[in-house]
Amino acid sequence: MKKIQLDILSIKEHYPRAWKDFEDFNQELNEIYGFKVETAFEAYPFEYQLGVFIRFFIDLGMELDVCNIEFEMIPAVIEENFKGHNQAVAHYS
Repeated sequence: MKKIQLDILSIKEHYPRAWKDFEDFNQELNEIYGFKVETAFEAYPFEYQLGVFIRFFIDLGMELDVCNIEFEMIPAVIEENFKGHNQAVAHYS
């Protein structure tokens, strides 16, 4: 199995407003489920991160179609969604 990764450092750098929204969302999700997070989200394998990304974008009303593309392309789709959300946040800020 090929190891897939999302370049989170790049997303943080290029789409900081969207990433801040994601961090807030992830923190809230952890509190709802009672998780005590000792490991940074970035340290988890992509397959574990994917569910949180899907939920984040669904809650924003953004489509994240992961069923109709090659698995290796999913990080690019996630990055595009971060880009779009960052632009929307910047526009309304």
